[in-house]
Amino acid sequence: MAGSITHNSENAVGANRSISRLLLVGVIFHIVYSISIFDVYFRSPIVHGMTPVMPPEPAPAKRLLLAVADGLRADKLFEDSMARAPFLRDIVQNRGSWGVSHTRVPTESRPGHVALIAGFYEDVSAVTKGWKMNPVNFDSVFNESRHTWSFGSPDILPMFSIGASDPNRVETFMYPPESEDFSEDASQLDTWVFEQFASLLDRAKQNSTLDTMLRQEKIVFFLHLLGLDTNGHAFRPNSPEYLNNINLVDAGMKIVEERLEAFYGDQATAYVFTADHGMSDRGNHGDGHPDNTRTPLIAWGAGVAGPASESEIDGFKDEWASIYNLPTASHDVNQADIAPLMSTLLSIPVPMNSVGTLPMRYLSSTIEHKAAALLANARQMLNQFDVKEDEKRETELWFKGFTPLANWRGRVSHIESKLQSRQWEDAIAECESLVKLGVEGMRYYQTYDWLFLRLIITLGYLGWMAYSITCILSPTPDTSQHPIIQLVTGCVVCGLAVVLYLQRSPLIYYAYAAFPLWFWNKVARKWKTITRMIGGGSGWQRLVSYGIAYIFGLEVLVLSYFHRILLCPALIFLGLVWPRTLSTRIRAKESELFTQWGILCCLGSVFPLFPVDGGENIWWLSATTALAFAALVRELRKGTALSRQMQYTVAASCCSCILVSLLFPSSILGKGLVRVVAWASLAYSLISPFVLTRRGRTSEDRLLNMSLCFAPVYASLTLNFEACFLAVFVGLILTWIEVERVIWNHQTSSSKNSTISTSPVHLPDLRIAFTFLLLLHLGFFGPSNIASLSSFSLASVYRFTTVFAPFLMAALLLFKILVPFLPLFLSINIIQEQRHGDLQGSQGLLGLIVGTADVMALTFFWLVKDEGSWLEIGSGISHFVICCWLGVWAGAVGGAVGGLVKGDRPHKQE
Repeated sequence: MAGSITHNSENAVGANRSISRLLLVGVIFHIVYSISIFDVYFRSPIVHGMTPVMPPEPAPAKRLLLAVADGLRADKLFEDSMARAPFLRDIVQNRGSWGVSHTRVPTESRPGHVALIAGFYEDVSAVTKGWKMNPVNFDSVFNESRHTWSFGSPDILPMFSIGASDPNRVETFMYPPESEDFSEDASQLDTWVFEQFASLLDRAKQNSTLDTMLRQEKIVFFLHLLGLDTNGHAFRPNSPEYLNNINLVDAGMKIVEERLEAFYGDQATAYVFTADHGMSDRGNHGDGHPDNTRTPLIAWGAGVAGPASESEIDGFKDEWASIYNLPTASHDVNQADIAPLMSTLLSIPVPMNSVGTLPMRYLSSTIEHKAAALLANARQMLNQFDVKEDEKRETELWFKGFTPLANWRGRVSHIESKLQSRQWEDAIAECESLVKLGVEGMRYYQTYDWLFLRLIITLGYLGWMAYSITCILSPTPDTSQHPIIQLVTGCVVCGLAVVLYLQRSPLIYYAYAAFPLWFWNKVARKWKTITRMIGGGSGWQRLVSYGIAYIFGLEVLVLSYFHRILLCPALIFLGLVWPRTLSTRIRAKESELFTQWGILCCLGSVFPLFPVDGGENIWWLSATTALAFAALVRELRKGTALSRQMQYTVAASCCSCILVSLLFPSSILGKGLVRVVAWASLAYSLISPFVLTRRGRTSEDRLLNMSLCFAPVYASLTLNFEACFLAVFVGLILTWIEVERVIWNHQTSSSKNSTISTSPVHLPDLRIAFTFLLLLHLGFFGPSNIASLSSFSLASVYRFTTVFAPFLMAALLLFKILVPFLPLFLSINIIQEQRHGDLQGSQGLLGLIVGTADVMALTFFWLVKDEGSWLEIGSGISHFVICCWLGVWAGAVGGAVGGLVKGDRPHKQE
C-alpha cells in the first residue's frame, strides 16, 4: 500500500470517477443522517388530543397583565435594595411576592417566552423553523384566555398569535423591525409599548365595543419590553443605557398599574413582571451562565400572596434576600412554572403541553383552593402522559408500559377522596408526587425507541466509513456474483421492512436502515479484493497501527471541542516532533524550511490559548496585521520579483487593514463613512479574487493572492486577535504545501521502481488527512469557539448594520468564520496536484478525508444529551452537526475550488 505512484491518466480518471460517486453518496447519506439526532434525541414533546383541565373557580383575578423585560438580569434589578426600581421595590416590600425565575438554555428570547407563556421548554426542532414560526402549534395562556392584547417586538408576538385556536383571540401591536437599532438608546422601544397600552385604554372611552371587550373576565395584557435586551447587546449590562432603562421600565410599570386601576376600579387585576433571559457582561446570552439563566419574578395584585416575613426554600438555595438586602423572603421557581401560575390566577386551563408545576406560595387563596388547583395541574400533566402511552401502545410490537403510573387514575380518585375528607396537606403531597411521576413517564416514552435507533445509526456510520475506504482502495466496480451475501442481505431487508411497517415507523426510519445494509453489502462483496491488497500479517499490522494512531488523533480533535487548548500540543507535536521522524538527509537539506514550519506551528498554537471573550482591541492589531501580511509576502516570495498584480493586492490589503484600525472603534457603529468602508471592503473581497488573480505564476501565488483579497473584509469583522490569525494561518498553509512537496519529491527520487498503483492514496496519506483536519479545527477554534454560540459577539457586525436583522448578522458572522478555510481547501488540491502533475486524481485525498472524518461524528452522536444542563445539550447538537458535515463539506468544497488554483507555470521542483 505504501508503494510509490507514477502518473497514469487512465487509472487516475477511473479513480476520480469512483471518488466522485463516493462524494455524491456521502452528501445524500449525511443529509439523511444529520437529522437523526432530532429523531433519536429531540423528537417534539408536543402531543395533541388532550382535554383541557379547568382549575377551581372562582377565579382569584378577573384579568392579568404580564410584562416581560427582555434581557433583564435578576441581579441588576434586585441589587442595592432595588434602588433603580423604587416602584417594584415597594411591591416587593409591601404588596407582592418575588423571587428568581430559573431559565433553561438556550437562553434566547423565543424559548424563554415559550416557557413563560406555554409552560414547556422549547421544542429543539424549532431551530430549523426560524425565530417566528412554530414547528408545531402549541397551546398557551393567551390561547386559553378570552382575549389577549399584546404589545412589543415583531420577533416575539407573532408566534403566539399565529396558530391560536381563534386567530382573532390574540391581538398584536408591533413597531417596525427597523426600530430595533443597536446604535441608539433602545429604551424608546419600551416607551412605545407603554404609550400604545395607554392608547388602548384611551380608545375604549370612545369605542363601546372595545370597552365591552376590555371589561370581560379572563383577559390578558402582554407587554414585551425589548429595550433592555437591545441596550444590553449594544452597550453592555453595566452601561448607563442599560441601567437607566431599568428605571424607565419601573416608572412605566407604575403608570400602567395606575391606569389599569383607574380604568377598572375593582382591584381585580393580577400583575406578573419577569424576564425571558438575562445578559452576560459581554452583552450576549444563549448559554447556561447564571447571569443568563437568573431572571426576576415579581407578582402582585388580585389572588397573589403578599410578602413573606421569613426566608423559605422552594427547591433552590434561598440567599437572595440577604444578598440583595431585601426585607422579605424570595420564592424561586422554574420558568415554566409561571404559566400554570397565570392560568390559576385567571381560572383558565393550564396550557395542555405545560410541564410547569404550580408555585403555590405565590397564591393568596385558601389551602383548599390550592390543593384543588394543584390537582388540576397534575391532571393536565397526566393527560399528556396518557396520550403518549396510547400512541406508543398502538405502534409497538412488544410494548412495555411505565409501571409507576399503571394505575394513575386510581391515585387521582384517592386524592379526590382526600379532598372530600378535607385532608388538604396529604392531597397536596400526593399531587406533587403525581406531577413528578408524570414528568418521568413522559420522559420514558420520549426515549422509548432510543436503543433501536442508536444501533441503526451506529451501523450506518461504521458502514459508511468502511464503504468509503473500500471505494478509495478499490475503485473498480465489482460485477461478480455473491449468492450467500445477497441471500443474507435480502433476509435482513425483508425482516427490517416488516418490523418497521408493523410499527408504523416514519419513512425516514426506512432510510436510516437502508444505508447500513447497502454499505455493508458493498464492503462484503469487495472483502477478498481488499484483503489481497493489504497483504499478509505485516500488512495488517501496519493497517492497525496507522488506524489506531489516526483514530487517536481524531479523538484528540473531539476533545478540542471541549478544551481548545488541546490544539496547542497537537500543533507543537506536528511542528517540532514529527519532522524528527523524517530521514536525516531531507532534514539537513531543507533545514530552513522545517525551521519555518516549526515556528509557524508554534505561532498557530498560541491562538487557542486566547480567550474567546477578550473584548475589542483592534486598533493596533489591524495595523499589525497589515505589516504581518507584508512580511509574509516578503518571506514567501524571497528572491522572486513580485508581479504587478501581487504588488497591487498587497498594497490594497495593507491599506484597508490600516483604515479599519483607524475608523472602526466600538464607539463608532455602522453609520456614515464606517458603513461605506465596511461594505466596500466586502465588495472588494468578493470581486477581487476573480479580477486580480485570474492569472498567477504558480498555484501558491494564486492562493496567496486570494488570501490577501479577503484580508480587508476579515479585518472589518474582527474585534481582537483574529486579524493576526489569518496572516499566521495562511503562512502555515503555504509552508505545509512546501513541506509536502519536498517530502514527495524525496520519496519519488529515492524509489527504486516505478510500479503503477491504481489506488490514489496510501496508508501514509493518513498523516496528510490528519494534518488537514487539524488545520481545519485550528481555523474553527483559533479565532473563536465555533462550538459555542455565545463566543460570537454581534459587535463584529455593527460596522455593517446596527438594525437587528438575524439572518444578515448570521450571514456576516458565517462569512467571517469561513474566510480562513478557502486557502486550506485550495491547499489540499495543490498537494494532490504536486503528486499527479495535474488535478487528475486530486479527489483521492479528499475521499480519504470524507470517509474517515465521521469517526468524530459517531463519537459526538453518542455524546449528545437531551437533559441536564442545557449548555451541554446545545453544545452536543452543534458538535454533532459540525462533525457530521465536516468531511463532506471539506470534500465538496475542496473539489469545487480545485480549479481556482491552477497556475500558469508548474510548481517549483527540486
